[in-house]
Amino acid sequence: MEYREIVTSGIKQPAFEHNGQHIYIRWDYTSSVVPATDTEPEHTLWKYKEYFMPESEYYAICASVYPGPWDETLREIEREHLYDHADKMVMKYSTDVPDDTMRQKWVQYKAGVRATQTATGYPQTVAYPEMPE
Repeated sequence: MEYREIVTSGIKQPAFEHNGQHIYIRWDYTSSVVPATDTEPEHTLWKYKEYFMPESEYYAICASVYPGPWDETLREIEREHLYDHADKMVMKYSTDVPDDTMRQKWVQYKAGVRATQTATGYPQTVAYPEMPE
């Protein structure tokens, strides 16, 4: 994985990009206007931070098996994966297999995952709640 502190582009790049067998994760966008010159029109220049990684590393982060070191951005990727799974289970128990008890367990699980952001040791160490079922 490669962390790029300052990347510049003439267009705002997508926050997540899957290109070939690599993943780009971008955040902390800022823009500035570059004044026109005799040869160039006025244009916007975007700056941002970026992780560039192979798919295997990205999926290790999603599966919580990445060896570290962790930071807030990497934990956010991991949590998004956990949230997505929890959302699917909430929908399952809301519509496909109605079961309010299980739906509530998944809602509470998702809230527990969210609460880990304020736990001691975060983002280096995180103890996620156990998944229902």
